[in-house]
Amino acid sequence: MGLKKYFFFSLLLIILVAGYVFSLNSNDFRVSIFDNGFVLPIAVWVVLPLVVFFVLSFLHIIFYGTKSYFSKKAYEKDFEKIAELLKARVQKKDITLPFKTTEAKGIANTLTQLEIAPSNADFSSQDKDLKDLVSLIMKIEAGEYVSSKELKLPNTNPLMEKNLINKLGVDGDFCLDVIKKSSNYTQKVIDKAVSSMIKNKSITTIKKNLDLVKLDTQLAFSLFTKDSEQRESFSLTRDEIKNIVLGLNFTKADYLKLVKIYKKTFGPEEIIKLFEDLSTKNEDATSAYLYILFEYEMLDSVREILQNSSNDEYIPFKALLDLKNNGKHYRLDSLCLN
Repeated sequence: MGLKKYFFFSLLLIILVAGYVFSLNSNDFRVSIFDNGFVLPIAVWVVLPLVVFFVLSFLHIIFYGTKSYFSKKAYEKDFEKIAELLKARVQKKDITLPFKTTEAKGIANTLTQLEIAPSNADFSSQDKDLKDLVSLIMKIEAGEYVSSKELKLPNTNPLMEKNLINKLGVDGDFCLDVIKKSSNYTQKVIDKAVSSMIKNKSITTIKKNLDLVKLDTQLAFSLFTKDSEQRESFSLTRDEIKNIVLGLNFTKADYLKLVKIYKKTFGPEEIIKLFEDLSTKNEDATSAYLYILFEYEMLDSVREILQNSSNDEYIPFKALLDLKNNGKHYRLDSLCLN
């Protein structure tokens, strides 16, 4: 029963009872309370308990009705926040929202611990915003680039990070923007941008931006390989290669890999000088230096280095030198040299 109906029919009942009693007895009745006398018609005294009950019940209904209203509103608000939290989790965003109901707090606590990702391109939802959001995410996961204005996520967000990497694949100049404004991007995006620059830009362009990037070993070898395959007037100089290498933690194997990359690119004097300089800075480069000395039959220099080494050092090179001294000619690459 609605509140208005309850109010109307309760008043109607009180009036009918009062009228009926008054029609039977219209006399007054005196009631004394704490030496105070109250004289009212008998009909009034009869309906007075009804009036008191009506007022109390009406207040009771209003109180619990109001409580129920606010409880319902709290559930509605929490439901909206759950939907907001769900969208945030789909976007891989970490947000904290205040919830009023215990049930919503439990659901929110579970959602914040889950990685939620759409797995079906035919995703459907009555929530248009969620449906549109999933559509954008599916495009990104498929390798497409979505405008940052549509996605509205910070560059540090994993989803935006993947989106920016997708952009590097379709926008050839974006890699330079990332490198020049590297503070705005994650290291993963920066590394991909550097890789894209090395792959797609000329050595001249790479050299102009080399001071802005920090190469790791893998990126450095990508650069060295490209440089060796596309030697031009603006290729990397010996000093530039040396500075890059000395800025990294190259192993013996890395130095050997490097010398094999450049041995057909540099002239004998250049490459020997490069690895001589590197070996004086880092002993791990000595094997590569010996390798190139053997390539150009600089055996006197080889002997000098090997004579000054300990017995357990450079065993493959010592073996090769002994073979050569005994008239056995083998190439160093034919030995198991790592």
